[in-house]
Amino acid sequence: MKQNILLLFCCFIVICIKAETIETAVNGELASLVRDVNTKELVVSGSIDARDIDFIFRQLVQLETLDLSQANIISYREDGGGYTYPANEFPQYAFYSSQTSDGKISLKSVILPQSITSIGTRAFANCKGIREIKIPENVTEISNRAFVNCSGLTSLTIPPSVKKIGARAFEECSGLTSIILNCSQAEISDYAFRECYEVLSITVNSKTPIELDASKSVFQGIHPNCVLYVPVGATKAYNTSIQWQDFPKIVEK
Repeated sequence: MKQNILLLFCCFIVICIKAETIETAVNGELASLVRDVNTKELVVSGSIDARDIDFIFRQLVQLETLDLSQANIISYREDGGGYTYPANEFPQYAFYSSQTSDGKISLKSVILPQSITSIGTRAFANCKGIREIKIPENVTEISNRAFVNCSGLTSLTIPPSVKKIGARAFEECSGLTSIILNCSQAEISDYAFRECYEVLSITVNSKTPIELDASKSVFQGIHPNCVLYVPVGATKAYNTSIQWQDFPKIVEK
């Protein structure tokens, strides 16, 4: 009996060691603060920049859960006068390799910094393991292909703050079953939700349809039985709006 208790206690210690909580004082120092590169859970607060995000991507190969809710992203300019990563933007290509086209497939859950205002191009491209992600309330732009082929995502809510959803931003998110669009003033670009085959419900919380006249095939490949939920009294407006009128079933709620 004592041996069993001791074994359980040791297992508990091992599990606890797998989670790390780090507060940075200076952006760019995360690599020197992480004790275990095999950690599966990481909570980071304080100032970080693109170098810290790159360290998380390339070195924490078993990371499953990432909490950056209390972190602040500072601008960073590459050595030699290269590209400047803007402050308050989750960096472009953050968890995507342009050389191999691989995403950070170990990731299952990400809590983004509450202070960010944009999500960069291909930031989470091909991160097929991500099951949930919350877009912070301050985000105004989700860039092109930001979440392309995040096939593990099952649900998505776009907050009212978002003014632009880039081209192919959520293309091939084949695991999505529901989408909630609270962004009544957003521009939704070409193929934003193309080939999201399993989406069965889209809820739009605006009586006035978002104009899709200038955008190509925003919902191409959506499940043929997908129901479009709209506010009470808005059915007529959606039935006569380009692309929205293509939904076979529009229901008020």
